[in-house]
Amino acid sequence: MSICGLEGHADPAASTSAMRLLANGQPPLLVPLSAYLILELPSSIPRMVGRRVRASVLARVDERDVHFVDAHAGRISRETRKVLRLASWDLKDRFRGAMEERSREVKGAEEMEKKALRAKECFTPASWATHR
Repeated sequence: MSICGLEGHADPAASTSAMRLLANGQPPLLVPLSAYLILELPSSIPRMVGRRVRASVLARVDERDVHFVDAHAGRISRETRKVLRLASWDLKDRFRGAMEERSREVKGAEEMEKKALRAKECFTPASWATHR
């Protein structure tokens, strides 16, 4: 075979007969691929995402007469709760950090107090007789 003969087979888009074969081969490939996607879709989507989508679709079917003000009030209340939750987490984290720092300071002060009491005992006149 010559190189020119291979060029025609290497590029199927160049020949019209190859294009007709590809066009005829697409429906048999498309049907199993579509069936596979439909059957595997429930297992490929995480459950919580599927539940949220289902709940939102069902909620939209039930609430056909949602007014502009009500929809935005609901959205704003959700966003406000989210912001407040994030702020409370930040505040809790700061409080926890401050309490840990305070407990370290208290522990250091208690150790210093113990050392100071031992030093005080060494320098009291009553303990001089026992240490000589």
